[in-house]
Amino acid sequence: MIPAQLVHCSDEDHILYIARVSSNQENTDPGLISWLIKQGHWSPFEMVGACIEVNTTRDIGRQILRHRSFSFQEFSQRYATVSAHQSAPHREMRLKGSKSNRQGSGGERDQMLEVTMAEAVIRAFQNYDRLIHAGVAPECARSILPEGYTPTRMYMNGTLRSWIHYLAERLRLNPKDNRPWAQLEHYRIAAAIYALLKLQFPVTFEAIEHIAYIDKPRRQMGDQAGEAS
Repeated sequence: MIPAQLVHCSDEDHILYIARVSSNQENTDPGLISWLIKQGHWSPFEMVGACIEVNTTRDIGRQILRHRSFSFQEFSQRYATVSAHQSAPHREMRLKGSKSNRQGSGGERDQMLEVTMAEAVIRAFQNYDRLIHAGVAPECARSILPEGYTPTRMYMNGTLRSWIHYLAERLRLNPKDNRPWAQLEHYRIAAAIYALLKLQFPVTFEAIEHIAYIDKPRRQMGDQAGEAS
């Protein structure tokens, strides 16, 4: 499952052109982008944007949908069915993390519980298939599927300003243990999106990295996406 793919995006040069609406719009000095970010002048970054296809599971999809400045189009299980072979990759059963992060998990895993979970997931998809073959409507049969193992695909469209602030939030690290505040599966998606947008908006992301506005993705935690370097 590829976590994120670019659908379309604006030209980075448009930021410079629009930012100089009151002055010389032929001046394309990229240093302006860094200055805008340092000064907190975000409105020019609302004039450009990107649409990204995100492939994840329903539980992480619910977290992504909370970023309400974006527009979304998501795969509907009311109209289409999900086959067992389409289920999400193996999920880690991480144990509770530090006391300072009550909603998160640590790095330690219980592999025996992962086997137990995998068996439960197989049974859930088998029962789902039985319901579908028995003529149950997909919108009803889907309720038996486990959120964390049921795949979903969504298109996420937003301004570059929204993307920057989304990444700042979902790539943020806890200074006490240097682990993500976000759920690790969501962190990996954000790391993949970071890498995609950095290719499309290199000047902007160079400025962001220079002032450390966003915690740069770490390879060992964003291993499905690779390091955005």
